[in-house]
Amino acid sequence: MTSTKTPAPDLLEVKETENAVKVRSDEPHFVSLGSGRLSTAVTILPIHEGQTIIGCKRGKVKPDIVIEGTGVEYNHCFIENKNGVITLYPSAPMCSIDGILVQKPTRLAQGSGAKC
Repeated sequence: MTSTKTPAPDLLEVKETENAVKVRSDEPHFVSLGSGRLSTAVTILPIHEGQTIIGCKRGKVKPDIVIEGTGVEYNHCFIENKNGVITLYPSAPMCSIDGILVQKPTRLAQGSGAKC
């Protein structure tokens, strides 16, 4: 059985086949593989034009993307999407891209593994 669901034009296309679920988006996004080793959730987090703030929910301002854990700051980092160019601006000392700590604004490429 194959089905296709499109919630909104140009945002997200979900295609389900016999043994897989494929998701396609024209918009830049993060893919979160859950909050722990035993999690079975996959979450798509869109990176809209402008700034996306990432941090914990204990701060005065609610971030666009909430993350939790040891060393996570209220305003941990933000992502800028400027005409499809995605740049990570770290505010906390524990941001990395593909396993390398970053301390200055860094452009993300498709497939980059950002860990904040």
